[in-house]
Amino acid sequence: MRINTFSPPLTQYTSVVGDTQCTVTGLSANTRYDMQIEAQLGDSTSLGLCRRIYAGASPSFVANSFSPTDILTSDSVRLQWRAVNPMADILHYSVYFGTDMPPTLFQPFLTDSFLSVKPIDGWADGVEYYWQIAAWNSADTTYGPLLQFVHQNLSLLALEVSSGTLSPAFDPVVLAYSDTVDNSMDSISVMPSAQWNGVSITVDGTPVESDSSSPNIPLPEGNTIMTVRVAAQEMVTYQDYTISVHRKSSDAFLSDLMVSDGTLNPLFVIDSFSYQDTVSDRVNAIRFRPTARQANATILINGLSALSGMTSDSFPIQTGDNNFVIAVNAEDTTNSALTYNDVHKFYTINVVRPISTNASLSGLTVSSGALSPVFSPDSTSYIDTVQSNVDTLFVLATLAHDSATMMINDISVLSGSQSPKQYLNFGLNSGAIRIEINAEETDASKTYLIDVYRMPAVPVLAGIHDTTLDAGESFPSYFLDNIYTDLDVNNSAELDWSSSAWSGLGANTTITPVLDLVTSFPALFFTEPVGAGAWYGRDTIQLMATDPFGLSDTVSMVFSKAGWRSISTISDFGFYSICFPDDSTGYIAGIAGALFKTTDHGLNWIALNTGNSYNYNAVFFIDSLRGWITGSLGYTQQTVDGGVNWMTADGGIPHGDAALKSLFFCDSVNGWAVGDYFDSPSMIYKTSDGRNWQVADDNQITSTMNSVWAFSPDSVIMVGDLARIYRTEDGGATWTSIASSGTGENLNSVFFIEDTGWIVGNGGYYAKSIDRGLSWTRGGFTGTSMTSIHFSDSQTGFCSAYNGNVATVYRTTDGGTTWTDVSGGSLSSPANSLFSFGKYDVITTYSTSIQRYMVQLNPSYP
Repeated sequence: MRINTFSPPLTQYTSVVGDTQCTVTGLSANTRYDMQIEAQLGDSTSLGLCRRIYAGASPSFVANSFSPTDILTSDSVRLQWRAVNPMADILHYSVYFGTDMPPTLFQPFLTDSFLSVKPIDGWADGVEYYWQIAAWNSADTTYGPLLQFVHQNLSLLALEVSSGTLSPAFDPVVLAYSDTVDNSMDSISVMPSAQWNGVSITVDGTPVESDSSSPNIPLPEGNTIMTVRVAAQEMVTYQDYTISVHRKSSDAFLSDLMVSDGTLNPLFVIDSFSYQDTVSDRVNAIRFRPTARQANATILINGLSALSGMTSDSFPIQTGDNNFVIAVNAEDTTNSALTYNDVHKFYTINVVRPISTNASLSGLTVSSGALSPVFSPDSTSYIDTVQSNVDTLFVLATLAHDSATMMINDISVLSGSQSPKQYLNFGLNSGAIRIEINAEETDASKTYLIDVYRMPAVPVLAGIHDTTLDAGESFPSYFLDNIYTDLDVNNSAELDWSSSAWSGLGANTTITPVLDLVTSFPALFFTEPVGAGAWYGRDTIQLMATDPFGLSDTVSMVFSKAGWRSISTISDFGFYSICFPDDSTGYIAGIAGALFKTTDHGLNWIALNTGNSYNYNAVFFIDSLRGWITGSLGYTQQTVDGGVNWMTADGGIPHGDAALKSLFFCDSVNGWAVGDYFDSPSMIYKTSDGRNWQVADDNQITSTMNSVWAFSPDSVIMVGDLARIYRTEDGGATWTSIASSGTGENLNSVFFIEDTGWIVGNGGYYAKSIDRGLSWTRGGFTGTSMTSIHFSDSQTGFCSAYNGNVATVYRTTDGGTTWTDVSGGSLSSPANSLFSFGKYDVITTYSTSIQRYMVQLNPSYP
């Protein structure tokens, strides 16, 4: 045989002749060896397969690890053991168990070292059970010792008491019970019944046979614990059942009694039943803490349940005697051997509260504001400041003693209740709240006073608006009720009015506010500033109203008055035409070559030189740089640099006696010019390059045209003498006469904003169209000749007129439905043309000057 620790083994360990087994010694423990058998027969040799063996690798059990090995009483038995595996593989177990000797296989192939066992038919009490464990690994199997145990049932089958009832109901597996008996029961017996007759039973150490009653066991009042022990045959193993028997108590005594205020007199002892407790007059309630000597006794205080050892609820008390009865009832009052007074005890306490002299408040609050100083029961004078909108006040006053009574402003009020409301005047209300307290002792009283200061109302000025007046208008007046609010002013005469100085133009004194108290309703009006002649201007003033408390309110208001102002152009001649292509830049043209330009909205003008001295009847600019002038004899010029240089632009217009009176350009090249009619051809021309003109009426028009308006190069309307209105939609190829409803008046000016247009003329002629001039509706200014009309928007426009040598300017703010004379009697020469920028801004040219109707020179104002 060959054996070694490597494979294949080469070392010949030993030789064996004629036998098939041998003993190998000297191997190392826990070592792997490879083994091979060599067989020889004569000269022939044969090798067997190589086998692997382990030296010393069998499992081994740990001593004293086996359980159980003696008596068992439980229904479920757990077998436990421990084994050691020297190999690196898994250790397996087989369990042998039963009443046979040796036991039979019960559970093979376990890997856990424990197993719970129970016979299929249940345990047989007093019978021996045998068990053994086999442990094996890949090397070997080891058997543990043969063990045994005896099973004994230590549970009771039944358990009864001679009095009362077990709680819970008996169950063999439940070991603890309670029982309650009346006080009349002074002893009790127990009858246990065993499930297996091999056990022994004792009750409190006294042996008792199964199904037999124990001797009587004495029961003192309270709890008694009895033990029923069921012991195994060897008297070492046992199981205890306990019964706690409660015998109800007949004890109705208190062990202690305490009060929340004062001290009991006499001091408490359990068998003393009458006491007195004197408390302070400030005490209005009392509480008790009674403790029963026997915990299960019940306690009533004046019929209300109380807990032993716990402080009771509060009981109100009054001045004088307050009697309380604390009734203690024993746990069991049914023992006929005892009297009623044995099981019922009554402790009486007379709580005495003396008459109170307390006339103070414990709390005082106001419905608005805050008391100053902060409330203190000993402070009796206070002041409260409230806002001006607070017109009533009430207080919440709380008495320090409930026996006191309270009057607030002579009205009885309960402690902590809201007082009647006290109405407040503005300013100081001395003694507004008077609180009188009378103590229970009638000679004791106290009075608290609260002065209330109601803050004056701040006056409010409102509803006074910026005012702009036309020439001749007076300043408005305001009813005081509409502009002034001040809750603390009842007499308007108490108000003081003032304003800042007026610094507008044309006057030298202030605008003065005056309160008129003569009228049925007081009204505020203003005196105008006084100056030499007509005045105009604009200024912001501060208007202030001051009330008797010295409080005031101030508002800013703008007073403006429009007036006429002559604008110097350093010219001896009059002007016939005016044009503003934008708000700043404007041009005026007139007699003997007079042509002026402004770049500051007409405040200042400079003369322009055209190189001619003709009378210019019309000027038209499409922007600040590009424009045309025309006039007598048909002479027409053009500029593209704002009037610095002028070039001839009348190609095609004959220079005869006829004059051109009106120009209109749609753009830089397409324009129209109309004028006098003396003979053929008419002075009606159009241009498509801004310089050369063509006759545009084909001798159809036989009257002078005074004003032209072009909607486009082809759509044109013009008005003229004899109440004539003509319209073309084809650039003058054909003209349509439009009914004017006139009576032969000369029509002098036409103006359009989108589809709405207006025409004025001699004899007070005025008409309006809303359909782009297809039809016209007449209005009129009787006896007045109208020379020019211009609108700044669809509602606001001006027209100029004259009657004899008196010039008149009218304004409309409703699109021409009504017109107002804004001349103010200051214009003396006929107006020829005008240009408006807004309700209070229009420039008018006259035969001898330029005037402007305005509020102020600053063009940023309206």
